[in-house]
Amino acid sequence: MLQISTMVVEDPSDNPPRFIFTKVLIDGQPIVDYGYYGVATDLFELWESTKRGGEFFIITCTCGEAACAGIQEGVRVSSDPEKVYWTMSVWGSTQIYAFERKAYVGAIEAGVQELHRIVAQHALEIVPMTNRYSQLPLK
Repeated sequence: MLQISTMVVEDPSDNPPRFIFTKVLIDGQPIVDYGYYGVATDLFELWESTKRGGEFFIITCTCGEAACAGIQEGVRVSSDPEKVYWTMSVWGSTQIYAFERKAYVGAIEAGVQELHRIVAQHALEIVPMTNRYSQLPLK
């Protein structure tokens, strides 16, 4: 099961000391070790994957450039009427996932709405810095 988790992160070593960060979880586990690799989720890319198949840089560097974090290829997304499939090759490891289409879209829509809610409550930077959150739909 796909889940989107968006939170305000405190970082006293940074200026500003707080920012908004989104993680993608599958069956309750982050799809990568975000802290170890210094990467972020591009929620716009994830949203685009609900509309069409293709390659999406859902995981990217916190600056927004996937190559900066050593990510050479995005998540390959394909689908049929019932399911959405991911082939994710990051840092030499390949994972394949299948999601029920309705649950996939619902989880991403809920994640987008949560991001909008948090942004409305806090005047904080969103990671990655190139985030196109304002282009995400608001319900």
